[in-house]
Amino acid sequence: MALLRLRFEAEAAEAWELGDRPRSPFDFSLVERGGATRRGRAELADLPLADTLEIVLPARAARLLRLKLPPVKASVLRRVLPNLIEDSVIGDPADTFAAVLPGIGADGLREVAVLDRRWLRAAQRLAQLRAARRVVVVTEAMLAPAAPFLAVDGAEAWLRHADGVLPFALDAAGDPPPALRLAAARLQAGAVGSIDCAGLDAETCARWSVQLGITLTPVSWHWSEAAPALADASLLQFEFAGGTRGAGAALRPWRWAIGLAAAAVLVWTAGLNADWWRLTQARHQIADRMEADFHAAFPEVPLVAEPVLLARRQVQLASTRGQDRYLELSTALAALLPPNDVNGSLRTLSFSAGTLRASLAPAAVPMLDGMLQALRAAGFDASAEPQNDGGQQLVLRKREAS
Repeated sequence: MALLRLRFEAEAAEAWELGDRPRSPFDFSLVERGGATRRGRAELADLPLADTLEIVLPARAARLLRLKLPPVKASVLRRVLPNLIEDSVIGDPADTFAAVLPGIGADGLREVAVLDRRWLRAAQRLAQLRAARRVVVVTEAMLAPAAPFLAVDGAEAWLRHADGVLPFALDAAGDPPPALRLAAARLQAGAVGSIDCAGLDAETCARWSVQLGITLTPVSWHWSEAAPALADASLLQFEFAGGTRGAGAALRPWRWAIGLAAAAVLVWTAGLNADWWRLTQARHQIADRMEADFHAAFPEVPLVAEPVLLARRQVQLASTRGQDRYLELSTALAALLPPNDVNGSLRTLSFSAGTLRASLAPAAVPMLDGMLQALRAAGFDASAEPQNDGGQQLVLRKREAS
């Protein structure tokens, strides 16, 4: 059975979310029935046909959590999952989806993928056009051979470890990014001595191994060459589990019901004219209110498209700025921690409303004064709050210009 893999980028998913088909071609990998593999890049209409379609999302598209799930039916689990992941949701909970991955760890925990619903809506539309018999949606990190695993692709990279996936951007200077330094220190503290690394040359692996204090072993791996994902590993679960076949095949069992519904619509058309006029007036009133609300919220933004779409983009821009502030604060903190933090000075991080809170172990208290002075000198508001176990909570925010 032939297997077609497609790499779905964020730009393509956004275009499909807005109702447009992406014009840019897809990276694909075709595993033919005889076992031969062919890789290439083609537009949607030129992609080869296959019985199984595997849509591969970027690693950053989904957060992988390890949770204790109750032993209940799928219908009940669908209702309780939003409560179990609410502490890990970034953004609007209504736009967040959780999928349960197969397998249970020795500690009884299961992996749950948390991602934006737009990825799945876009993948579902693509699957309908391809009309494959079997559709599986996964992320690059879910195809990784084992954890921990580091994959580098151009200027982006991600680390798959026991607690999930850490995506980050590479440093232009060629040094290990601060996020990777912190992750390597945590792995070191957990007695992890080496990490398999794909996409990084042997010389860079050796240099980073010295800088991180953990061995990076170069391996040959690419998402298009990974073993096929299991059917129950697909992110298309619950309400996304159906409707991935072609539109004609999906509607065929309902043709009689559709015919009766169409007949009923024709019979009631005359009586609905008056109601149609009333609803049209109401629609104009709602559109006027939406425009007024948009101008009140964003007076400096010209209304060149639908108010809801523009408002969503403005909110996304505001969210992106918040992420930039998080990266600025966490990078400043990481620069002050020891490069090989085997004692685990940093225990937890949390970010909310422009404020970064870092829980430091008691072993890190002696260097707290120096960290506070350095952070204040760098233009940050930094303070410390004592904790019950003898540690300190470092509170860090960007100092606003007066």
